[in-house]
Parts: sequence; C-alpha cells; structure tokens
Amino acid sequence: MTDDDVGDYDLFKNSLLKRFRLTEGGYRKRFKSVRIEVGETAKQFVDRLKKYLTKWREMAGFDATYEGLQNMILRY
Repeated sequence: MTDDDVGDYDLFKNSLLKRFRLTEGGYRKRFKSVRIEVGETAKQFVDRLKKYLTKWREMAGFDATYEGLQNMILRY
C-alpha cells in the first residue's frame, strides 16, 4: 500500500482482511473444514460454525433468507 492508501479506511480494511484470509473464500474454507477443538463444548462449536457461515454469507452478498442461503450453497 502507498502512504496515500493508508488514509483510505475501506482500502486499508480490505487489505487487512485479505492478508489474514478473512474474505469470502477464507470463511467458506473455514466453514467447510471446521472441526470441534479439544476442550470446546458443543455450544461453542455451533456458535463458531454459525459465525463462519454468517461471515461467508455476508461477504458473498447473499440475503439472510432460506433462498439466499440456498443460492449461496448451490453456487459453491
């Protein structure tokens, strides 16, 4: 990034998200490969799974409806 780009919040935020793989593809991959961790309760696992699915849906630009979720999953 250039010095001028650092002042642009949206550009800076998107660069950080991409750097740490917090993108649509990153959350899709996390959702599809998630496994329960040692010491994690079932509720904690489900909450983490929901977070990954929600972030994937939001970044993919689909509605939070049954049809939106269906279209997103069928697209991938």
